[in-house]
Amino acid sequence: MSKSLPSVSVAKQEREEGSTVAWNTPVPSELSEAALARMVARGFNSKAEYVRSLMRADVERAAHEALEAKLLRAMRRGRLKDATPEFWEQLRADVLRDD
Repeated sequence: MSKSLPSVSVAKQEREEGSTVAWNTPVPSELSEAALARMVARGFNSKAEYVRSLMRADVERAAHEALEAKLLRAMRRGRLKDATPEFWEQLRADVLRDD
């Protein structure tokens, strides 16, 4: 059985710092109430601020998962190094040199 995606309307707005996209999507009242309670408990001032925070966290989680997958592939290939203090010192020097 195929699950259809909820309807979402998207509007693009131009701002000085760049473009933003506004999302408008229907949410079941039970989910809305639970999300509003979490929003208030976590100190967010608006729904938009809360949703942006959730979206950023999801994007960060996806980046973390991608990095983890790369590390696992490297482990499977046997391309590992001991993370000695010298390793970290060299890595830090390489990163600073690239800046």
